[in-house]
Amino acid sequence: RFTHEFKFIKEIGSGAFGRVVEAEHFLDKWKYAVKQIAFQRKEDKVEKILREVQTMAKFDHPNIVRYYGAWIERPPQVFFFKFRVKLFWSIFYMPTVLCNYSLEDWLSENEQQPRDHQKMRVLFKQLVEAVAYIHSKDVIHRDLKPSNILFDEKDGIRVCDLGIATEIFEAETLSTRTITGTPLYSGPEQSSWRYGRKVDVFALGLIYAEMSVNMTSDVRE
Repeated sequence: RFTHEFKFIKEIGSGAFGRVVEAEHFLDKWKYAVKQIAFQRKEDKVEKILREVQTMAKFDHPNIVRYYGAWIERPPQVFFFKFRVKLFWSIFYMPTVLCNYSLEDWLSENEQQPRDHQKMRVLFKQLVEAVAYIHSKDVIHRDLKPSNILFDEKDGIRVCDLGIATEIFEAETLSTRTITGTPLYSGPEQSSWRYGRKVDVFALGLIYAEMSVNMTSDVRE
């Protein structure tokens, strides 16, 4: 389906089991960011993918990455070599709005530049509004960090990567024994205690500090 509907343009980023590519739809000529993730057809893997699709389908907000559907198909040839994918694996595809630049990129490029605090407040307000909207849908993001905060073509904030987002009821009634999210931005209770919306608020505070104060990666850690 991907090769019939989209023209591959370039790879935006990649990880251990997949990548995000820029692609142009043959019919509407719009450019999209298409997430391509390799997975084994095991119950827990399929459940995680379905969770992200179902979570994204709930959201319609200007500061959250727009979702345009999803599907599963056999891996393209490149996945067998680059990601060591096996023949019996599948590839999950999810086109979203195209954003080529993240807050992580901006922080890295502007470590020594003076901050425009008025602009930072405007951007952070957009981020808070996005998280408040996520919470209003009874969902916790659980992995807020600069690399999951993107800029759109109008330099507005877009929150992305809801792959480990969870229903608030699930998070508040289960005591998790596995670390979720990125340790640097995870709330203290996130690794060993029942938790709720506050884990996202904790991450927001750290992100706002990075946006407001010049600091190197060593200082952040």
